Amino acid sequence: MVTNNGIKGILASGWLRRGTAWYLVAYLLMQRSGFFGLPYAGIIPIVHRWPALVGIIVLMAGSAASLITWWNTEGRAGRSFSRVLLHCGLLIAGAGVLISSLTRFEGSLVLAEGQAGRTMKESLDPSGVYAKRFSSWPEEDLAVVGVAPFFSEKGKPLWRRRAEVLFRDVRNPQGRPVMITSTLPSLVNGFFYRIGSVGYSPHFMLFDGTGAVINDAYAVMDLYPPGAEDFFRVFDIPHTFYVRYYPDASMVPDNAGQLDGKAGPRYKVRVARNLDLLMDRYVSPFEMLPLDKYVFSFQDAARWVEIQIVRDYGIFLVIPGVIMAMFGALAPVVGKLRGGRRERDAAHSA
Repeated sequence: MVTNNGIKGILASGWLRRGTAWYLVAYLLMQRSGFFGLPYAGIIPIVHRWPALVGIIVLMAGSAASLITWWNTEGRAGRSFSRVLLHCGLLIAGAGVLISSLTRFEGSLVLAEGQAGRTMKESLDPSGVYAKRFSSWPEEDLAVVGVAPFFSEKGKPLWRRRAEVLFRDVRNPQGRPVMITSTLPSLVNGFFYRIGSVGYSPHFMLFDGTGAVINDAYAVMDLYPPGAEDFFRVFDIPHTFYVRYYPDASMVPDNAGQLDGKAGPRYKVRVARNLDLLMDRYVSPFEMLPLDKYVFSFQDAARWVEIQIVRDYGIFLVIPGVIMAMFGALAPVVGKLRGGRRERDAAHSA
């Protein structure tokens, strides 16, 4: 039996790996909870911070030392295959995290049906971009051809959201239609695209006393699921418009939105001027509503989707590495359970 001394022996020791693993779990939980500041939106930015990377490097060094110890052991019987699989998986996953911390790109674009946008650096909202030192940026022109309904014909919400998006770039100026979903991401030119948040964009029109149009635009609002309320303001008037949208009158609580027994969409509209509430009622699309010296109307409502964009070279190592490590960690447990079952069966048969 070979005895390890020095740094290699410390790195290969089980207590160091267990302590480092607990340190990483504690660090991730504290950062995620916001105990020392604002909580992070996701786990990946936390993993990319240097305290987590140091712990991952220590785990990788321990796995490498354990593999070297196994290799140098006479007959290579010092480690079972499951332990080798575990440490190889940790090394591969750790390498993927390190690569990800240098190359990951995340961004998003909110587009309504029929709307076009660009993914270039100058076109994306900087507050929604997560880009590392060696990140690659997408260079696509996108156009949302259509967004699938968020509800079934029976009014039940659909968990899978879909949108047909036309991709244009210098290599494909005519465009290539791609169906993007909220489940599996679609790979386009090295970037993953998927649907994130969804909602409705009411078509709002505001007229002055003469009937001239003052404002005519689709307002992208957080109105999903039905009953969620959002608000907007129009430039140069002191009114605030609070809106809820129901794709069908049957979705309105207590049937309050069924005006004259009509079916179809409903808006719940509240309008405030400073501290005064001027309007609070359900309205139908295209209904003309007086407001002080103005008239306004909510027309149709287009569906919008948030298109999430990710490129991460490290993810191609992280996923197989994690799978290998999980198999390596669970194999001894499964073996012990099977061994215990055989012993019980043998005792019963005796």
